[in-house]
Amino acid sequence: MHAAFAIFNESFMPVAFAKDRKENSMTLHIACFSASGVTRQAAERIQKLTGAEISNIEPAVPYTNADLNWRDRSSRSTLEMKSPMAPVELADVPELKDGDTLLLGYPIWWYEAPAIINSFLARYPKRKLTIIPFATSGGSTIEHSEKLLKKRFKTLEWKDGLLIDESTSDARLVEWLARAGIPAAR
Repeated sequence: MHAAFAIFNESFMPVAFAKDRKENSMTLHIACFSASGVTRQAAERIQKLTGAEISNIEPAVPYTNADLNWRDRSSRSTLEMKSPMAPVELADVPELKDGDTLLLGYPIWWYEAPAIINSFLARYPKRKLTIIPFATSGGSTIEHSEKLLKKRFKTLEWKDGLLIDESTSDARLVEWLARAGIPAAR
């Protein structure tokens, strides 16, 4: 069991925890795709609790408001979700190493993670990564999207995710992180 100290800056960690991290060479990352900014806000809340840096998952060609119109059957997001495993060209992605842990954030689209998340995870097929998903949604749960991601990316180690909304307390976030083995920084 690790002490509850920040992962982001070893100068703030007790020597034993810093040594354990170096031996295991585990790094905590937060990566999120946020079309409207809501998922980014959830990632920033997690960042305040963990100290991990946030990387944005972004398409090479940014989405426009028209692209995100889910009511338009010919919009870019609607077409991507009809074939969620079709590649979405990505902008820069973080370098992840074996043993790293990734808090992966995304909005729920059509009851699952957006196609860009599948393209992002496909970049790491042979990595020994631990993925802890978190999602935002206007009405869906996270369970179906988690089930699909675990099925599509079986080589990754998965921990239970969390749907985060404005009513999710910091205490709930700390509890979820602790269950995943991530100590809070505060």
